[in-house]
Formats: sequence, C-alpha cells, structure tokens
Amino acid sequence: MEIENYEAVLYVCHYNGWTSAAEQTNQSPSTISKRVSWVERELGAPVFFRHKGSGVTLTPFGVQMLPYIRKIVALHSHVHTYANGARNENGGELTVGYSPLIGTVGEAEILSRFKFDNPTVQVNQVIRHRKDLLIMLQEGKIDCAFLFMVGSDQPKSGLLDVLLGSNICYVPVMRRNDVSLGVSENHPLARNSCVRISEFYNETFVFSDIPSHEDINRGALRYFFSNEIKQDIPVKIALMDFINKSMVGSFVAGGHGVLPTSCIPPDDLAGVRFLRIEGADVPSCGVFIYPKHYSSPAVKTLLQYVRAYSEERMGRL
Repeated sequence: MEIENYEAVLYVCHYNGWTSAAEQTNQSPSTISKRVSWVERELGAPVFFRHKGSGVTLTPFGVQMLPYIRKIVALHSHVHTYANGARNENGGELTVGYSPLIGTVGEAEILSRFKFDNPTVQVNQVIRHRKDLLIMLQEGKIDCAFLFMVGSDQPKSGLLDVLLGSNICYVPVMRRNDVSLGVSENHPLARNSCVRISEFYNETFVFSDIPSHEDINRGALRYFFSNEIKQDIPVKIALMDFINKSMVGSFVAGGHGVLPTSCIPPDDLAGVRFLRIEGADVPSCGVFIYPKHYSSPAVKTLLQYVRAYSEERMGRL
C-alpha cells in the first residue's frame, strides 16, 4: 500500500477534478490518474466514474470506500507527523498569517499541535485581513496563512483560484452551512439550543470593523440570515476590532450586542453562549494556503498537520 495513491483519491474529491487536483498538488494529471487507478485495482472496483465534463462523481462503491480511505490517510498522517517528524531538531522559523476572527477555522488547534511537537521552531503569527494576507504571501513576507470565506467565496466557485493565482496551493480545513449567534449567558434565550433571527430584531449585531463591513446594512444582514429580516425593521450594527477578542467578548457578555459567526465558534469566550440560527443556510469555509514551490522544511511539516486535521474534520462533514 502506497499512501500517496490513496491521497490522490482524496485530492480528486477535495479539488473536484483531476486537472485541478494535479495542479494544486504539483503533479501531472497522468500521475494522479495512475495513482487512482492503482487504488481501484487494489480495492477491486472503480472509485470514480470516468466521464467528460467538469467535476467528479463517485461510484456507489467509491461512496462506501471514501470514509475508509479518509481514515487510512488521516492515520498515516498522524503516524508520520507525530512519530517520524514530530521533533524538528533543526529548529527554524515560520511566519503564519490568519484573519481576525472571534472564532476559528482550525488554525488554533493546528498550530497548538504543531508547536507542542516542534518546540524548536519559532512560530510568528501575523493577523491581517484576507486581501493583505494574499499580498504578503505572494511577496514572500509570510510562509503560509489561514483564510476564511463566506457565501460564494468558496473553492468550488472558482473565485478562490482567481484570488490565489497559479503559484499558491490550498487545503480546505473547515466547512459550515449554518450560522451561530453569540449571546450573553444572561440573555433570556441563552438556554435555547436553536433560535430564530426574528427574535433578535431589537438587538445590536456585532461585526468586525474590516473595510468590507463599513457599509454593512440590512441587506448584508439578510445575506447572513436569509430573508427573514424585513426591509422596514431597523437593525443596529456595532463594528468592533476583532483582534481584541476580550473586548468583543466583554461587550457581548455584558448584554450589549449579539455576535454572528459562520466559522467555528470559540469555546473559551467567557460569559458568551453560542446558539444555532434556525433556517440560516450560509456556506462558509476555511482554507490553508501556501506557495506551490515552498522551500521551508517548517512549512512542509506544518502542512502535514493541516492535512491530518483536514481529514479529521472534513471527513466528519
């Protein structure tokens, strides 16, 4: 068994195509095809339908086998990461960028695992907005970054490929199709497991003070919460610096506003409880980006942690 062959199956699924999988992993399409064919020969049946056109389709057998292939790759990633490359004795330095979010797209857990197993690597963290991170990565000012996208800004839409260009690869690490709302633990609805956005018409909604949110209005809020908010209902907006999480947490915990989030909600925001919004169908995702032709050994090691986390989390979705 060669793990690279099983990884090729997942790449084709992740990137929704043979050519895109080859491009994103710096391999040729024929190599990807041969690897997948090897897996199919070993398993004794086709995993994918071969047809013309965009996208890929799993065979019924492939649908059954995909969870097991994910487990095989994830287990191999764990063994390789934690046993063979867990201690980076050569040290080194790694600069990682990520967006100012109250929640996470997985970067907190991934970096925590990496730093625990690689104590000699100095990890510098840079917090910038998405556009700035893309520019910094292209200019070589950071080694890699975690990005967060909501709505149509998804890998499958092709927009991400345009943003990144041909010299940057990405690995999906988080995906959601719903929205949570952070409220004070003393809020009358805090004990509910699920709420409707109409129950918060009179509340103040807290958003990050990034440039794209400066003109946020009822239309933008309706984008987050479908069409439940009517045009004639006033919605109050508070723009806050999400880099200062304690300030935002204190504001919400004090009952001064509610906090919408479509990334992974934090589990350590004191005094705040996150509730699922009923009927909110908002796709969002987090991706790890890195240069296609990277030279830093630390990036290669971190990439193993990212892929292990991706297989854990994406495999459960």
